Amino acid sequence: MRYTEAGDAALERSLAEFMDAIVQRARAIDGLESLLLGGSLGRGEGTTVPGPDGDRLVSDVEIYLVGRSSSLRDAARRLEADVSSRHGAAVSAAWLHPDMLRGARSEEH
Repeated sequence: MRYTEAGDAALERSLAEFMDAIVQRARAIDGLESLLLGGSLGRGEGTTVPGPDGDRLVSDVEIYLVGRSSSLRDAARRLEADVSSRHGAAVSAAWLHPDMLRGARSEEH
């Protein structure tokens, strides 16, 4: 999977490792049904700029914890506080109830 449109291979590998670390941390969250990567990175359209050590990510990282329990709201805040991107991108995490996804899907089709 690519996270950026034009990121170099080193940045893509580094982003994959970063996403794996987020997944590992999220697996311990009670009530989590699914974990989504949103925004431009989730679409594989992350924005980069050239830097002296290779491409640099300028897109933010949007993580969604999907589950029925409202306790995921606090879990998302903790995840956001605990995870920092070594790529300099802002990381945000939020809770989504599964019904919110069903509603969005039905409106698109």
